[in-house]
Amino acid sequence: MIDVLDAVYDFILAYAWRNDDVPQYEPGQIVRGWQNAAVLPNTTEFCVITTLSTVRHGTPVDYSLVTTEEINAQYAKTSEYTIQVDFCSAEPNILPEVTKARADIVEMLFFTHKAAEFFNQYEGLGLMYADDVRDLSYLDENKLYNARYSVTLHISNTVTSSFYEQPSFNNVHFDTVHVPNVENVDIHHD
Repeated sequence: MIDVLDAVYDFILAYAWRNDDVPQYEPGQIVRGWQNAAVLPNTTEFCVITTLSTVRHGTPVDYSLVTTEEINAQYAKTSEYTIQVDFCSAEPNILPEVTKARADIVEMLFFTHKAAEFFNQYEGLGLMYADDVRDLSYLDENKLYNARYSVTLHISNTVTSSFYEQPSFNNVHFDTVHVPNVENVDIHHD
């Protein structure tokens, strides 16, 4: 089974940087949010990945193939994962622009073939879209500016299940039919 957050982690690590002015994250700078239960890294810049919701789209699809020799039953279900990616920085003089650039890069790439190719390596995952980058910057308890830019990613995940079995057909049938009286019901009787 594919872990959607692992795929997003790999994507952020691989693409949330530019050669000239946005350095690549270290692996310890990207953390799973675990619904606000994660311990944040002791760095001035980091990224938090959190699952906001999972919604099923449609009903399961039946791709079963039945022959006289075997039944190859295959079913598929597609769900949408809504993943929030927060890019955070506690360095007020330098890193807010870098932090915003990371969010912009991820949001932009989510609409390109590059991201589609990246997520296609994970069986069942597909890109849907990304919401616009939101500025959620704030002042902390010490009245220090903390940059926080958030982008919400929408990813489809198709899960399949299949099994094989030997068919057992009970050939209950008949050879003849006896109909005693056939009438046209559209004709009125006297």
